[in-house]
Amino acid sequence: WELIGDEFQKLYGLRLLIGSEYSIPKDSTERIQRVFQDLLIMDKSHLEKSYTMHKVTLEETSLDEWDLTIAILNLLEFLKKDAVDVRLQNYPFQHGKLYLCNKMAYLGSSNFTTHGLIENSELNIQIQENRLLKKLREWYNRQWDNGAPYKEKLIDLIERSKFGNHPYSPFEVYMKIAFEQYKDDFIKIIKEGKILLAQFQAEGASKALKAIKKFGGVMIADAVGLGKSFTAMSVL
Repeated sequence: WELIGDEFQKLYGLRLLIGSEYSIPKDSTERIQRVFQDLLIMDKSHLEKSYTMHKVTLEETSLDEWDLTIAILNLLEFLKKDAVDVRLQNYPFQHGKLYLCNKMAYLGSSNFTTHGLIENSELNIQIQENRLLKKLREWYNRQWDNGAPYKEKLIDLIERSKFGNHPYSPFEVYMKIAFEQYKDDFIKIIKEGKILLAQFQAEGASKALKAIKKFGGVMIADAVGLGKSFTAMSVL
């Protein structure tokens, strides 16, 4: 929306027809699992290099959270206009990309995304001939009639996201504050090792390791009978 929002605000109306997400065939599950397993055994240095490259790309292209929030709110305002409508075509799977205006159309490979519009190498054709525009408009209207209303659901999904303006309950706000305050304490619990620990001992061992990493040392001072020796041996 940061890319197209200002221009879209000038439109008298918009009909947006989107296709449902592509569903993965069941017989592809095993192939996906094999690819994932191959990724797990890749050379560690290669994985770290790949992660670093993707992290840098994300950091360079991501919007400031406040700017993104403003953009989302502007998008919601636009979607709520009476002259804007959205439909979802569930079947057949819609793969066409058509940008149809009154006196011209663009037909080609570009998805309605930042990558598709400005970043990828795409192939599109501009059409201005009235005869072809009429045929494209007839085709689009058939697809539109085959779609289901989706505008209200799309607005609801956006409003319920962290960038929307959905009114959360006091309890939900409290839980969010509590999570942000103590999220560093939700650490991975030690579950492997030669010493079998109870749940509370495993939590203590994990917190002890965290303290060692942060402060350079730790003192385990549980009450008598709670297995401080086992917790300490697990840390060692």
